[in-house]
Amino acid sequence: MSSTSELESVGQSGGGIPFLKNMPIRRKLMASFAALTVLMLLVGILGLSQLGSAHGRLNAISQDSLNALQAIQTVQSDLDALRLDSRQQIVAQGDAAKAAAVQQDAKDVTSIQQAVDAYQQTNPADPATMAKLKADLAQYLQARQTLAPLATANNLIAFASQQDTLVAPPGNAVRADTQALVDAEHAVVTKSVAQADSSYRSTRILVIAVLAVAVLLAIALGLI
Repeated sequence: MSSTSELESVGQSGGGIPFLKNMPIRRKLMASFAALTVLMLLVGILGLSQLGSAHGRLNAISQDSLNALQAIQTVQSDLDALRLDSRQQIVAQGDAAKAAAVQQDAKDVTSIQQAVDAYQQTNPADPATMAKLKADLAQYLQARQTLAPLATANNLIAFASQQDTLVAPPGNAVRADTQALVDAEHAVVTKSVAQADSSYRSTRILVIAVLAVAVLLAIALGLI
């Protein structure tokens, strides 16, 4: 009997619901405000954390990945310049023109060496290919030194033979190395962009979800 009466009294009181229904409006408003404040703080903290992560990835793209990509593309441009220099040395007419071509070639050799060193300082995406590039470039530059005397002597046949047999193979290896490094840096940039975009989307979904919960909670408290 006592248990039945207790259950009936609980059923009549409606559990905890009447307590909320009978809560003064002032307390309801304060509770709603407190709940919204907590949720807004949660949105702010989580949102700032995710945005900071996305900002860090964007900085990595702009400062590291793009710098590395630009540096290795400079190596490619300097390599093209060296190939043009070789042709210019053999087609130049007169001692002055040939001397100018040799001088320009020396400048471009220095330029590509500096470009490779600058790229190495960017922490290349593929260290093994970077080491191969330096070895192949050293062999290529050493082989090219045999071309200048032949160009000066206007020995076109020997120049062409030396170019094809001794200079071209390491030159092609250098070109393959630089292209592989360009592809590797492109892959790093693409991955960083995808990560930054994913972080942004996650932050947006999180903010929308928490705001939706806050609105629903406010409506629920108002209806009680």
